[in-house]
Amino acid sequence: MSVFLESVTLAATGLVAYHHAFYPALLRVIARRGNEPAKASGRDFLATMADSDLPSVTVLVPAYNEEKAIAQKIANILSLDYPADRLELRIICDGCTDETYAEASRAVEFDEQALGRVTVVNCLENRGKTAVLNEQIERCDTDLVALTDTSSILAIDALLHAARHFADWRVGVVSGTYQLMEPGSAGEAAYWRFQTAMKAAEARIGGLIGAHGAFYVIRRSSFRPIPADTINDDFVIPMCIAANGLRTVYDPEVLTYELDGTSLSVDRQRRKRIGAGNMQQAIRLVGLLHPRHGGMAFAFFSSKFLRAFMPLILVLAWLGSLALAPTSPVFAVLAAGQSAGYLLAALVQIAPGLPWGRVGRTVHYLVQAHVANGIGALDYLRNPKRGPWRRIVT
Repeated sequence: MSVFLESVTLAATGLVAYHHAFYPALLRVIARRGNEPAKASGRDFLATMADSDLPSVTVLVPAYNEEKAIAQKIANILSLDYPADRLELRIICDGCTDETYAEASRAVEFDEQALGRVTVVNCLENRGKTAVLNEQIERCDTDLVALTDTSSILAIDALLHAARHFADWRVGVVSGTYQLMEPGSAGEAAYWRFQTAMKAAEARIGGLIGAHGAFYVIRRSSFRPIPADTINDDFVIPMCIAANGLRTVYDPEVLTYELDGTSLSVDRQRRKRIGAGNMQQAIRLVGLLHPRHGGMAFAFFSSKFLRAFMPLILVLAWLGSLALAPTSPVFAVLAAGQSAGYLLAALVQIAPGLPWGRVGRTVHYLVQAHVANGIGALDYLRNPKRGPWRRIVT
């Protein structure tokens, strides 16, 4: 029994260290040595391309109870530096119970740029984001479809930078850099800086691993409807396109800014939903682990797949170390280190106003993110059938 427990504990501890430290370090080394395909800058590309040669785009904005943000979102899309005759905008009000449809209609009515370019659809029943995307993307007749959230603002040249990549017929998805205007905590800010660096490195070795729902662009012809109960659609849609052989591209010049500030409680709710989605996609997209996917399989296993099971792995590593600590100095050190980290996170949770410093707040953010991830994963396993989306109120 002791040998079995030691093996399980060491394996769990190794996976924790690999996921959080060794994989990011290895990824940076591999990415630096990789040969990134040479590409022209956005200016060079656009200088040699007429407006009429740019791909046509439909920007699709699913909205549920977004009365405060929808007018600003419409104005942002219409102000993008992209030929007006190549750009359409569709606002889909998914069974909203507030004034989202009225506000969107009013914004379109009073904006001359919107005439003939913006469609506002009012769905009386709240069917959920995935159902909206499946239906509306199928109805688009443009070359590209851009998906974006109402709470995000796109840089004026974001669509131009994204569109240039589709001159390569092998490209199916393009996403870019997601930035928080007002991070809810120092830990959240550090987390998103880390995630941005990871996405850039992963894209260089095997392609973009998922996208961010704030803004990404797909080739319309590459889309296939996804299961109606999909939780993390911004991960599943790009990965299904990649599984069919097309490239997924990360471009740091495609900038998106998140305007909604997040409190710890709101971030925790989002983490639970994402945790449920992580478990769902780990089960449904297990085929991406096949060696034929090369660098993408490696990155998928090391990041998203392991993340789905990381709460369980952390528990095994900690409890196993505690059980073995009385008979082994090595496990005693491991138990002490893990216990100290969890204690620090608990103290920051109890007394957030104290000056815990960057390390304390980062540890707290990571621990509470894993807790929320675990709760979400268990919730999904307990009840795989998901209802339609509900907006998390800040």
